[in-house]
Amino acid sequence: MGISNLNEILSKTVFNQSLRLNLFSIKPSDVRKLLITFLIISTVGLVNAQQISSNITRDSILKIFEKAQSDINKVNLLNELTLVISRSDMPNNLMQYASEALLISQKERYQKGIGISYYAMGFYNYAKKNHIDALSNLTQAQIQFDAIADKQNGGRCKYLTANILFDKGDYAGSIKNCTDALQLWQSSKYKTLIGACCNDLALFMPEWVTTAKVWSMLTKDLRLRKK
Repeated sequence: MGISNLNEILSKTVFNQSLRLNLFSIKPSDVRKLLITFLIISTVGLVNAQQISSNITRDSILKIFEKAQSDINKVNLLNELTLVISRSDMPNNLMQYASEALLISQKERYQKGIGISYYAMGFYNYAKKNHIDALSNLTQAQIQFDAIADKQNGGRCKYLTANILFDKGDYAGSIKNCTDALQLWQSSKYKTLIGACCNDLALFMPEWVTTAKVWSMLTKDLRLRKK
């Protein structure tokens, strides 16, 4: 996309016509801020709708999980739960659920379930800002998923690791893990989190990255969210 097209897109958003900017005259870091603002404005309605839907699904799965028998189906329910919860609405009993799922999986020699259980533990510790424990859990989960060539869940481990490393200030490690997650999902044609991953890659990029690269990541994320 050329600079002229970018100016045209920005002029059609909430920016006032009188404030149209010549991108050649401003700093790359300022352009980056504008692009991120544009993405947030464009997706805020979609995010709100998804949040309402996720809350309903989360509560439904929790009710089923609490009444389910202790078998492999319960472990798979835990996996479904980790797909709809977020750091801000983390169930207080998730660690207990994950520990139960781990015991079930180990008893049944269910390798994917062992990975799911460790991933849930890592997610919980991430929400509680126990970063060292979270990374340890995710390493254990990654080993299980790699052993069975589960690229979708392996990518989720990489993606969550990227977010933890970003919070710790390890931006290079964050970008590497996020890129690894993107490659795993693309190779397995798993589209659910590719958009979010592209968006985070753009936000993880340090100031020295080119504005064109940031814009490419943001627009790719926006196109995937609209599909």
